[in-house]
Amino acid sequence: MKQCTAYTDLQDGIEGDFEGSLKLFRNALEDGFGWEVLSVYTAPPSVLFSWRHWGKITGPFNGIPGDGREVNLIGMSRAAVDEAGKIKKVEVFLDVDNFLRACKGELDEKKAESIAKTVYCQDKHALKK
Repeated sequence: MKQCTAYTDLQDGIEGDFEGSLKLFRNALEDGFGWEVLSVYTAPPSVLFSWRHWGKITGPFNGIPGDGREVNLIGMSRAAVDEAGKIKKVEVFLDVDNFLRACKGELDEKKAESIAKTVYCQDKHALKK
């Protein structure tokens, strides 16, 4: 996931890689970061679905104090599954830039317009046998 903007834009605030990112977001989203599937568009073996992550920035985020603002991350994913329904590969499509701006307090999500730009991040190592 090193090619993902969530890592490259926050290199100064992240120690290491995934673990450092996890620590950064856990500290900022002290009450958790919920996740839900919004819609499923296709059936196996290539399942396309939309999803949402959400939470409140109550702790520090990359040196910026938390103020309770709500942040939402909405994206789409495509999962390749085998005959038994086991996930073999996942592709994730999301707008990381606006999410990070919201985490930093630079974007009021209630007033933000939808942006057509999509950032593609794929973790080839997440789904090892």
